[in-house]
Amino acid sequence: MIGFGLQSLTQMIVWGLTVFMQVTFLLVAAFFVRKRHPSAAAILLIGVLLELVCSVGSFAAQFYLARVTFVGGLETYVRASSLNTLITAIGHTAGRALVIWGVVLLASEKPASAQ
Repeated sequence: MIGFGLQSLTQMIVWGLTVFMQVTFLLVAAFFVRKRHPSAAAILLIGVLLELVCSVGSFAAQFYLARVTFVGGLETYVRASSLNTLITAIGHTAGRALVIWGVVLLASEKPASAQ
């Protein structure tokens, strides 16, 4: 039982740090990047928001799935959890692709204040 508690605590810490960093990135893009590179900031904001929604949504879905699929048994839970993992991976991939695009724009264009 102690191992399960430790695993839950570890998952909460990892999830908390992930969300903290995503929110930090969101604030940096919204308040600092947007002033100097508006076009890059918009893409970064969309990418980071997508990642944040995927992280929170995945966590909520995993929490919810364990309760909802209890009646259908372990096989139902595994299927639903696999689908959640796939959707989350696709969402994170899309979000990270947008972040990469935004970073490329940051590196390639002149700041709005210099134009």
